[in-house]
Amino acid sequence: MKIGEELGDSRITMSLTQRDLNTDISEDVTLPDYLPEIRKVLYVRESALPPAKFISGGKVDVSGVIDYTLLYVSGDGRLCSAPVSAEYSFSLPLDNMSDYEISEGLTVMAHTFCESSSVRVSAPRRLQLKSRIRTSVGVWGKMLAAEKIVGLESEDTLQRQKISTGNLEMLSESSDIVTLEDEYLLPSAEAMISSAEAVVAVSEARADGDSLRICGEAIVRLLVNNGGDFERVIRKLPFEAETELDGIVIGEDSACRAKGYITDLSVNVDEGKAKIEANLVLEACVACNREVSYTADVYSTEQKCRCFTRDCAIPKMLCNKNATLSLDERTTLEELGIPEGAELIDVSAAAVVDKAELCEGKYLLRGSIRYCYIFSKDGEYAYAEQRVPFKYECDTPDEKQEVSSFDALAEVISCRARSDSGSVGVDCEILLSMSLFGSDEAIMLEKVEFGEKQEKRRGVFAVCYPTREDTLWSVAKRYAVEPSAVAGDPASDSFVMIEM
Repeated sequence: MKIGEELGDSRITMSLTQRDLNTDISEDVTLPDYLPEIRKVLYVRESALPPAKFISGGKVDVSGVIDYTLLYVSGDGRLCSAPVSAEYSFSLPLDNMSDYEISEGLTVMAHTFCESSSVRVSAPRRLQLKSRIRTSVGVWGKMLAAEKIVGLESEDTLQRQKISTGNLEMLSESSDIVTLEDEYLLPSAEAMISSAEAVVAVSEARADGDSLRICGEAIVRLLVNNGGDFERVIRKLPFEAETELDGIVIGEDSACRAKGYITDLSVNVDEGKAKIEANLVLEACVACNREVSYTADVYSTEQKCRCFTRDCAIPKMLCNKNATLSLDERTTLEELGIPEGAELIDVSAAAVVDKAELCEGKYLLRGSIRYCYIFSKDGEYAYAEQRVPFKYECDTPDEKQEVSSFDALAEVISCRARSDSGSVGVDCEILLSMSLFGSDEAIMLEKVEFGEKQEKRRGVFAVCYPTREDTLWSVAKRYAVEPSAVAGDPASDSFVMIEM
């Protein structure tokens, strides 16, 4: 198999399902004894790894884990963090599974976003966590572009009308776990790590023959408490990974996008040093449009026939790439609910894409970003939240086509805040990994039944006065002759001659 290779009319990629599903999670959590007790939870930071996907019994089973980081105030007044996780699972039915060639393989893409979370503390080490998550699932399969022929006596009499169109060809692959290590010297013996988080910034994703090459860096953000003075420390751990494609060759015109996920982050302090270990997995998607053809109509020059058709939406790739977006916001302390004179300690952010559309000749992605501010006033830590919409425009190909579905992920790879003159300014950089899909409407043959002989006279001519809707094919089919037997052009001539 070759991504980007013209395969003629053998198999056409079609969508089996494109859906968003909401799931509610409720989890009772008890913190281990080695973590400080909870006095007050400030906020919850969520991270969703790519879920596991299995096809069985005409449905897709999806299961995954949401990793949470609780930022809280301990019983002795310190700013602390604790990791928590919760599982989820669901099933979605697939459409018309019997029409697809399972042996050709299915492409399944699924990504989960956490829309909201809440925490209720019931005891110093016990809490109840509730979340509402949204999972986008897309499944594509290969449908054999062949109709069922019944009752045809001679294939030599069969006439076919072929139509060619662009069709999505896609491959999605995940890498093995990549382990990165780093070491950071703490500024003093009293310094403590209050919280740690990490994201993956992909700088390059490209096809290289029968493999995918992905480069970037894991960005680790440490909140260091140095005797009451907080400092945000950024550590960048570069990586380079390659994913084998099991003999699949990628065409030069294929577009590639990639997204990285932190599967595990550990920060251990020993002898004044913070030893960092980050495990990550990379997910890549390669896509292009290839030319396919299918039979739109048939007839026999000797037998009458009856055609059974169905309406289909043939998916096409509109855009498949990574991109970056920078945002800069300034908001008054009053609008954020932060009291005058408060000290801004830290800010973090998370982003999600909600919509993709064709707008004024460009593809437009719309989403929102949630800023989480930690501040202190009179020795007490508190939290404020701000949600801001964003949009990203990208150029369209020559053919302007509406977006029928999309798969887009947003990762905030840097976020900084500054407070002055009664306002807070924050700037961030978002890494987008997006696939936008369109579709062509098609009428495809399912079955053709041939019956009794056509009544025809040989060696004579017939005169046809075509209508505005007539084509060479429709005239030839009406008179049960080969298209070459029609003299003239039904689209422009007032009449044509048919040799019977």
